[in-house]
Amino acid sequence: MQLVKRYEVECDVLKNTCSGYLAISPFDRAISFIFRGSSIPQYLYENFFFATYSQKDFEAGGKVLTYWHDAFYCLWNSGISEDLQQLIREYPDYELWVFGHSLGGVLASLSTMVTITRGIFPAERIKYISFGEPRIGNVVFAQSFDALVPYKYRIVREHDLIPNQPQNLDLWDVIRSFTIDMRYGTQIRCFHAIPISYVKAQKTLDVVIPDLT
Repeated sequence: MQLVKRYEVECDVLKNTCSGYLAISPFDRAISFIFRGSSIPQYLYENFFFATYSQKDFEAGGKVLTYWHDAFYCLWNSGISEDLQQLIREYPDYELWVFGHSLGGVLASLSTMVTITRGIFPAERIKYISFGEPRIGNVVFAQSFDALVPYKYRIVREHDLIPNQPQNLDLWDVIRSFTIDMRYGTQIRCFHAIPISYVKAQKTLDVVIPDLT
């Protein structure tokens, strides 16, 4: 894999940063869109938004936590979207692989949705995988993600607290959670579209990633 460019921007008032990377793999014939997770101070600041459940409308559907929304657009508007589109023009027959860890998983999810809804890249040629990703938005957001992204895996370690935060968003979601498809859960009220793939806690973690080819 060949790194094309690294992007880093301040994404909150405490000057914490969000990072993304663009890379290409000629062997796999893929463009990779990769996002870094939170720092410890950043995670503590994120918890303020977890506690308040502050939300904003998201262009691809539903509502997402305010911190996720603002961090995403800070990074997306830093030039990474333009450079992604340039790579797509240079490698029109490549797939797009999107990866992220923790906060990076959130940014990967939002980037995937916007890439599809803006017509930048076809959904059927995108492969999305996240690791230790927190919950992102409300039921409408989860349903929108599920409808938009056909190839998706959200991988977490069993009993990891981060993928289970935040716990809920609003009363309407609590009510709806008892009537929507069971794959979104009934006891936990803040949603992500993807059924979780758990990795058992053990001394040596062997994670088998689905074949991307």
